[in-house]
Amino acid sequence: MLTRQLDSIDLLKFCCFLIFAGNGIALLTGTSALAYIFQNSTEIEVVFGILLIAFSATLLPSASSIREVNFQYFLLLPTAILFVTTCASFVKSGYVPEQIIEHGIKLLAPIVLFWCLTSKRINLDNLMLVLKVLIAITFIGHGMFAFGLHYVPGGFIEMTTVILGIPISNAYVFLQVIGVLDIVCAILIFFNFNVKFAYVYLIFWGLTTAAARLAYGVLINEGSLTELLYWTSNMLYRLPYGFIAILVFQHSIKKQRLSRI
Repeated sequence: MLTRQLDSIDLLKFCCFLIFAGNGIALLTGTSALAYIFQNSTEIEVVFGILLIAFSATLLPSASSIREVNFQYFLLLPTAILFVTTCASFVKSGYVPEQIIEHGIKLLAPIVLFWCLTSKRINLDNLMLVLKVLIAITFIGHGMFAFGLHYVPGGFIEMTTVILGIPISNAYVFLQVIGVLDIVCAILIFFNFNVKFAYVYLIFWGLTTAAARLAYGVLINEGSLTELLYWTSNMLYRLPYGFIAILVFQHSIKKQRLSRI
């Protein structure tokens, strides 16, 4: 059980590393929404970007090593930075709630990791339940955007049309279907009956939407390294959406097997 706990925490730690590093690189490309809340946003983007990348390096050692030297307290500052950038995106979006909800994993995974690293004992079932909540709110927020509860982000439409090569009208229909699936599957994982389909969908779509950012960036890129770095960073900090779903799914499968013994 202890080995499983450490493996789970190490994967969560790796996800936080991707979140910090990916968002840090994105900030250094100068494409954040910080201008919506700061006048001198360019300088702040650079400072925030460097800090996030620097703090991501503190997550490279194993979870047990981080505990020994109390490095877990270094998670607090980058988490605060991510909160500020999310607030800026919230303002830019016109204060639609899905903008905050969609950032559930981005904002809360580092807090969950901090809890894991500062607690003497972690109940694995409780940890997985918390991670389920993070998965659910992230995909529900994404689904609300894709379905067009308030509006469908232009980036969603453009990526869909460019990558899939379909007309805009079909892209709206495709995204509405995806939006419904996001929300339904995010809810299904809380039920006790067999929900493998829901997990498989969340894992597949979490990893696919991350990879789609880089694919789109390559397709539209006209030789700009900065733009390619931006889309690469978008992929990096979204990969945890799929990785955390894999972690919870593995735990669910193991529990089902043990219950049959």
